[in-house]
Amino acid sequence: EEINPQLVEKCRVAAKKQEERQRERLENQTTIKIRVVLERQLHGMLGFRDVSMIQQLTEDDEEVLKLQRTQTVLELREKIHSMLSKDGRPKLSDMALFVLGGQYSHQSTQFKPLVGHVGTKLSRYTPQYSMPHFDPNDPHLNVLALFARAYDPKTLQLFSEAQRPSCLDPWDEKMTMLVVKYFCPGKQVLVTLGAYYIIKSQELSRMLIAPYPSGSAPDALPWVQTKLKPLVADGVIAPLTEGCSSIPVKFDEWMLFDEGEEKQAVPKKIRSSVAAESLETGDTIVLQRAEREEPQIEDNDPVKGPRYAQRTFAQFAARASSALDVRVLLHDSSEPHSLDGVAADGSYEGQSTSSLQSADRVERDIKMDSRWTLGNVNSVLAHEFGLPSDREIWLWYQLQNDIGPSGTPADPINVGYMDTQNEVTLGEVKKSFRLDKAAWTVHAVAVPPLPPRASIDNTFRHVCIRYFDSAVTEVANFILVVPWAALVSYLVEEVRKRMGDKIPSTLPLRVVEMSGGRQANVLDPTQSLSETGLARMANALHYCLRVEPAEQVEGEVLVPFSRADRLTGSVFGHPFLLSCPSKTTVGDVRKRVQEKLKVPDPVIQRWRLVKHDSSKTPLLKDDEQVEFSSDSRVCLEYPHPCPSRSSMVSRGAKPLVISKPKK
Repeated sequence: EEINPQLVEKCRVAAKKQEERQRERLENQTTIKIRVVLERQLHGMLGFRDVSMIQQLTEDDEEVLKLQRTQTVLELREKIHSMLSKDGRPKLSDMALFVLGGQYSHQSTQFKPLVGHVGTKLSRYTPQYSMPHFDPNDPHLNVLALFARAYDPKTLQLFSEAQRPSCLDPWDEKMTMLVVKYFCPGKQVLVTLGAYYIIKSQELSRMLIAPYPSGSAPDALPWVQTKLKPLVADGVIAPLTEGCSSIPVKFDEWMLFDEGEEKQAVPKKIRSSVAAESLETGDTIVLQRAEREEPQIEDNDPVKGPRYAQRTFAQFAARASSALDVRVLLHDSSEPHSLDGVAADGSYEGQSTSSLQSADRVERDIKMDSRWTLGNVNSVLAHEFGLPSDREIWLWYQLQNDIGPSGTPADPINVGYMDTQNEVTLGEVKKSFRLDKAAWTVHAVAVPPLPPRASIDNTFRHVCIRYFDSAVTEVANFILVVPWAALVSYLVEEVRKRMGDKIPSTLPLRVVEMSGGRQANVLDPTQSLSETGLARMANALHYCLRVEPAEQVEGEVLVPFSRADRLTGSVFGHPFLLSCPSKTTVGDVRKRVQEKLKVPDPVIQRWRLVKHDSSKTPLLKDDEQVEFSSDSRVCLEYPHPCPSRSSMVSRGAKPLVISKPKK
């Protein structure tokens, strides 16, 4: 029987690729790549220190070595030297090696000396899992090869045969290698000049005054000025003076900073020694010409937010570390109340009879600064979204997009600072809520302002009133600023005023306290608002009050009904009260539920009724008799309308409880 040759070839190729993958995995476990970085590659590199920028410098395959992890540091030195040297120049003793990250994770963005005794193996310097340049699929070391200053960094040839290079091997502990940068205020550029080695007892000013060996002796410039000259010529930085060669070395005209972790700027004294300033090998220092003192805020623009001065590296670093990219989603305060992703819009199992349409959410990307006060944020958002300037804007961080502020019990991150919003900064709020990311997604809702000091004196509060019709459908809602000592009956009067002819004057109303859907309490009209559960809740959109027709037939029992997912038992949606006879049939209860909620016949027949009192009793047959008392309650079990949300609920599988006012 003949075998298909194409199938044979396909299997052969697949087997070969599998062997290559296995061999590569085994090789990665025993070998490590060495990516070599030279000082000339550091020169001109822009921005703060970043591992990814170092990675990009070593993409050239000619500067990548592959060694066994069991090989020693001395073998690596010889390999790198033979790769870079020509005719024995530079000498091995004129070269020092530094490895990115050292042996500790907290040094992950610094070059540390790659030193070792005769038997020190490369596996000792393998990047740890917590280091930014760790890559399990491509294990490698980033090694900086630094040569004595007598050699031209571009050609690695001596500037002059008469020069005597410094001996860098072995690396002396009395020496320090610093990565030197320059900040140009004119062009707002932070550029790397190179790597500078210096004895710890020497002053840092040496790099500004000691002649660099390039060129003839009369024209020799110090190391810093030599590195700046081509950057000025290429237009990377603005000229310091008219011609770099005429720069006067006046130390009071220079500023020096240590570029710490997280884009910090620590001032240093340029006339002090390396040891006195506690600088170690691998640290990054930043030079700049001294600038006059200016106010921190250059322009307090209420439309775009405060603009901060960036004339010094410290100000430049502060701006970089405090920058926030914020995506703001503005929600309409009239969005319906959503409990576990289910709004009271009259829709059941895909049927939609919504009577409340909320406005579309508006989205903006805004650049902010963590030094802004909450008042600045409020002003910028009001202008960006065209809101009245006196509106309070509540902010929520990183909500589920399908629920919005009304569907979460979380408090707004700024609600406790409204009376001190011109003093509290966004950074302080960020710290208190442990919001570490530099990119935020913020949900916003504009609400009427409280009177001055109202939230401190607790005299006025925001209360969200939602009017439900007899079919348990949310028809309208309002955000009211009410006296905290007001009675519940005051809210009923406010609803009648706002709804007008939509509510008959003879229709009795009741107020139900909605505690996130867990429990709904029918409030006594003579009860004070300060005595309700709202006193403990800041998110008025979620912890709201429901006003609805007070329907109850005389002689019947007012039975609380809740809803739960039939599969998981997770509660969802809005509870309601239904007037039922004390003795009736399951079929009659089902019919009353259908008439109240306006549920189609095919849908209501799939719902299961479960009676809760002293025991949990499924009510399956419509001809069964059922008795209701003041302690009875019923749960409607049917599939969750939003299954993706069903798994996210955190309220457990207990039925909702509606308690009636005490007599």
